[in-house]
Amino acid sequence: MGVARSMKGELRLAQGKASAGEKPAGCVTLSSYSFQISATSYQTAAVCSGGSVPIKTENLPDGITLSVAGDNPIYFKVLGQGITGAGVIITLTQTGTGNVTTVTITQGGEIK
Repeated sequence: MGVARSMKGELRLAQGKASAGEKPAGCVTLSSYSFQISATSYQTAAVCSGGSVPIKTENLPDGITLSVAGDNPIYFKVLGQGITGAGVIITLTQTGTGNVTTVTITQGGEIK
């Protein structure tokens, strides 16, 4: 499913930015990068001492639903320290066909 590949790419982007400690403009002290999922979209943001700095929002196409088991938002810790929480499973369902794809993020930050 193309949406799952796109989502994995955005998760890896957030993970990579957190691992590198990359601070966007306006961010003095970086604590993590977040990946938040809603019913119709997902958003990547830098979590800084003064608040969150949005990086990218991606809208889900019509006919795709998703559910999250675990923490939402997902926080990727800086310097490759994994995520907060015990791990997350995101389930994407294509409503027209019933096709189901899962994306798993382990506590260590591995994206499967």
